[in-house]
Amino acid sequence: IHDYRLPTDISIPTKAQPNEILIYSLKELQALYTVVDKRMRLMILIALNTGYTSSDLSDIRLQNIQFNEAGKPERILKLRTKTSEPQNHILWTKTSELLLDWIDDNKIENMNQLIFINRNGNPLVRNVVKMKRQADGTRKQSGSHLDGISEHFRTLTKSLKEEGTLRKKLTFKHLRKTGGTQIYSECKKSPGVDHLLIEQLYYSHKPTSVARQYYTKLDRTILDPYLLEAGKFFSNIWLDDGQ
Repeated sequence: IHDYRLPTDISIPTKAQPNEILIYSLKELQALYTVVDKRMRLMILIALNTGYTSSDLSDIRLQNIQFNEAGKPERILKLRTKTSEPQNHILWTKTSELLLDWIDDNKIENMNQLIFINRNGNPLVRNVVKMKRQADGTRKQSGSHLDGISEHFRTLTKSLKEEGTLRKKLTFKHLRKTGGTQIYSECKKSPGVDHLLIEQLYYSHKPTSVARQYYTKLDRTILDPYLLEAGKFFSNIWLDDGQ
């Protein structure tokens, strides 16, 4: 005879807690900004300013940059690599300054030219397809994903992580999460603001509702004031860089 009654010593597990979102502290960003090279400084600011991943950064062309009447970069407008959602971000003053310097220093004049390329003139992030010879003499197609931005970032931050200045799990992609978290903080200061919409515009995620996805034309500049306020917060990163 089997006793199907539940044992009395079973402990009921508590509700699983969501994973904590890992973001950079200002102190870590300041240390990071100090040790990286000029190009990576610009990439870090664009990533925080726009929520771009390394793939998004790699796809920026001169034609995606909107200049103001003074000839300074004012916005970046493009379709997101992953979702094809519009990306429309006003640039912080420091981001604009570094971007203009980079364009001038590298003599980027062709509107279709990529802003960031490797020494061979190729995109920094790309998929590479190769034909590999098999043992039986046939050839098989294989592919690999090359991410020169994240790889260079790992190299530049290695010493900071070894000395404990930077937490080891932080990667280039965490810059996007850090920027988004600050955007959320700025939204919370204004009661009644649809922070989910603002975050959607920052991250360039696809709309979650059918109405927003197919029927509603969004004014993407409503993100601007929150983005500019976030820029004031992050300005502590570069205040002492002497530029």
